[in-house]
Amino acid sequence: MNKIYFKGDVKNAKKFNSLLESLEIETQNKKTKLVCVDIDNTLANVNNELKKLGYDINIYPNPFIDNDFWLNFEGQMLLFNAELIKTTLAILNTLYHNFDVEIFFATSRPLDLIDITYAWLIKNNIMADVYFTKNKPQLDADIYIEDEPTTIEKLINLQKTVLVPKWPYNAHIESPLAIHYDISTR
Repeated sequence: MNKIYFKGDVKNAKKFNSLLESLEIETQNKKTKLVCVDIDNTLANVNNELKKLGYDINIYPNPFIDNDFWLNFEGQMLLFNAELIKTTLAILNTLYHNFDVEIFFATSRPLDLIDITYAWLIKNNIMADVYFTKNKPQLDADIYIEDEPTTIEKLINLQKTVLVPKWPYNAHIESPLAIHYDISTR
């Protein structure tokens, strides 16, 4: 087995190890697992860019930010300049290099942001297709990596495992199916 990466508390590390054990068994039986990865605040640290502009990232969704913000130049540059969340990338590499998984990306961004989305992915050396959807559960992946609380709760209700990058607005979600991980760079 290749290098395994996880960053979080012991309780969530145990849940992550259990996930890896079940993946090992299932993928040995030639069952490819689908992994759906969100982009904003899961793979791209948009919150850090918002914080630089003075927005409160503890509030989700932020009532002062609407679709018009994202569609203007400032919003698009913010999306383009967002740093890659390296912890998420390391977890993706763990899954990809050790198990028979197919990884794909999904975002609830408006389709108008398709060009800036692919520009960001290319800038970060990620070559993949992206599903633009407000309804990620319909993609029916086996594992999700997601930060948005309402989506996480819907996925848990559907008995899906969700890896959750730890943000103040999703820390309250507790479930055996929710595996919180730390994304801080400290």
